[in-house]
Amino acid sequence: MIFPEIIFFTQPVLFLYIDPALGTPKVINANKAYTLNTVGTCVADESCLAIIYQGTVNGISYAGIGVQNGSNKLKIYWQATSIPETTLTLSSCTVVYNGTTASGVTITNVTFSKHPTNGTYTITFGTGFTAAGLTINATNNITAVAI
Repeated sequence: MIFPEIIFFTQPVLFLYIDPALGTPKVINANKAYTLNTVGTCVADESCLAIIYQGTVNGISYAGIGVQNGSNKLKIYWQATSIPETTLTLSSCTVVYNGTTASGVTITNVTFSKHPTNGTYTITFGTGFTAAGLTINATNNITAVAI
């Protein structure tokens, strides 16, 4: 399956950019954070690299999460027409950790909570799992900006 690569900056970048259409500076969301057993921890900050997204590839709709901490890169994606806002089981998802891919993974008891104002989702793993050389413990969490 072809899936677009999630791109993360490996060097610090300016946290302001100019949108030519608007002509005003934009601040990157500082509410991103994560605590993931194998990946590491990042306290809420602009430099935390954590996203959640929904899109279509080759006519198939996916939702996914991407996190990077130094050289540790994690992607989890599954078929979905929207970013969930509930507790559910992610069936047949794909986990990619540092280039190792595990397909058909089931992750149970995952809670997605949308923040009402800051553009982030908190994803809490209610049950731990291991896939693609990655171990996630129960109660590990990600606060990711929706893109």
